[in-house]
Amino acid sequence: MPDPQLLTRGKLEGAAIGAGATQYFQGPSGVNIIHCEGDSELTINADMTAGAAGDLAITVEPYEADGATVMVGALLPAVNAPTTNPSLSGGHAYFTATYDVSGLDAVRVGIKNNNAGGQTITRASWRLT
Repeated sequence: MPDPQLLTRGKLEGAAIGAGATQYFQGPSGVNIIHCEGDSELTINADMTAGAAGDLAITVEPYEADGATVMVGALLPAVNAPTTNPSLSGGHAYFTATYDVSGLDAVRVGIKNNNAGGQTITRASWRLT
């Protein structure tokens, strides 16, 4: 039986990400789906090398009821994101926010590099509660 904590959290470390590219978190099933049925909040933390705060962008997109189709452009708003999110410090862009996922079955979380050059996702994680 899998560790129950592995079903409610995930991480990504040391991943190269090209200019303009988006890296998606993997869910427990190994695809870009984070199943959130039964949970009410999703917290995202990310740290990416960057030259400006705007080099890092996070998207949280819900899946339709079929569980296979992403509602592209239907972005969930963060419930607690400060106006300085992401922030830049020491050549890294940092992001943290919590999203209301109550009533959703699944979401796709993307980390986008808006920089003109390749960067590294130093650390990023998600957690359901």
